[in-house]
Amino acid sequence: MNLGNESAGVDLDPFAGIDSAVNAKTLDGKTWLPSHSLTVAEALYAYTVAPPKAIGRDRELGRIEEGKLADLVVLSDDPFTMPGDQLGMIHVMFTVVGGKVVFSARP
Repeated sequence: MNLGNESAGVDLDPFAGIDSAVNAKTLDGKTWLPSHSLTVAEALYAYTVAPPKAIGRDRELGRIEEGKLADLVVLSDDPFTMPGDQLGMIHVMFTVVGGKVVFSARP
């Protein structure tokens, strides 16, 4: 999914970013700098927990915990159990904000 940044050459799809962080491959399929690749857990942390921490809002955002806002997404697959080379194929099924479904991939 490209969100309108074709000229910048940047894909804002978080699952493409997670896939890239975990499976950084060269054009010939080799892992580029394997020691620099993240685990799935590290990549998900970078996309979910780290941003609220960076802006000082981690007391209310970033994790599903009592007392925090219940904004979340339901994914098509479990990134912890699916093959790592398929992480870029995950998509959002539902988005919940303020306890209400604001996006559904199903009609």
